[in-house]
Amino acid sequence: MIYKRFVIALAILAIVTLACSTTTAAPATPDLADMQVAVQQTLDYENAVNAQLTQAVQSAQPPAPTQQAPTQEPPPTVQVTSSVPLFSVSMDTNCREGPSAEIWKAIGAVLVGQKAEIVAKYEKGHWYIVKNPANPNERCWVYDFYATIEGDTSLLPKVTIPPTPTPH
Repeated sequence: MIYKRFVIALAILAIVTLACSTTTAAPATPDLADMQVAVQQTLDYENAVNAQLTQAVQSAQPPAPTQQAPTQEPPPTVQVTSSVPLFSVSMDTNCREGPSAEIWKAIGAVLVGQKAEIVAKYEKGHWYIVKNPANPNERCWVYDFYATIEGDTSLLPKVTIPPTPTPH
């Protein structure tokens, strides 16, 4: 057993001695000629790759277009809207002498499919004054519940309720 310990200790001593006595070599100084060769090889490689890429791009480009007669594009579609606001209904609507079904009598009607020209609007509510479709020289009041308004009504004159009719 002592002999075994002695051999192990001797082996460790030999390893340590060898490790300490090994000299390290000084780093080699690069040779200038070798560096110039390496740089030139790198540049040659980059030039070859760039030439291949340029050739690939040029061959991938579509051929130059041939002269063709210009094609006529259709004119843009223009939807003309009336500058006069129009009133239409989804259900037949009475046209009255004033803005109330309880006070004013019906003097006409705006029927489904008809359009009546709007000439004014009631400043406080949902009533419009239109040209009576049955008599365009006559004005009447229509309620907008079933109405579709076409055009800009912001410039229309705003009106107040006319004097109530006197009973006959």
